[in-house]
Amino acid sequence: GPAELKSPGAIEIPGDISNAA
Repeated sequence: GPAELKSPGAIEIPGDISNAA
C-alpha cells in the first residue's frame, strides 16, 4: 500500500494497504 500508511520496515503487498506491526 501507500508508503505513508505503512510503518517503517513494512513489506508492501501489491493491491493492499500494508501496515507493519
